[in-house]
Amino acid sequence: NEAIVPAARVNVLGTLEAAQAARDAGARFVLISSDKAAEPRSVMGATKRMAEMVALSVGGRMFRPVAVRFGNILGSSGSVVEIMLRCVERERPVPVTDPDATRFFMTGEEAASLVMKAAQ
Repeated sequence: NEAIVPAARVNVLGTLEAAQAARDAGARFVLISSDKAAEPRSVMGATKRMAEMVALSVGGRMFRPVAVRFGNILGSSGSVVEIMLRCVERERPVPVTDPDATRFFMTGEEAASLVMKAAQ
């Protein structure tokens, strides 16, 4: 799959380099991950999960990296809301993976607030 190498470079190796740089500079590090990392079923989910593990592995007594997982952020590109709206506009069926699933949404402000709280 063509997507595997670029995703691994960005999500895994990029996270490793950024976390190491933050550690070396004495900075805080907050990794913004994805709810897809919880039970990875895609390249994106698997590489995000590996990124979390890599970021946390760089930590120690003096450097404590943090990872936050976001699901559906209202107004963000690629969110389930955007996909559903596009289906409605095109008069196509709205995909529902599991009728019993509960979806959670947050605003951009809530997401930013979560990152700031995690960085404390």
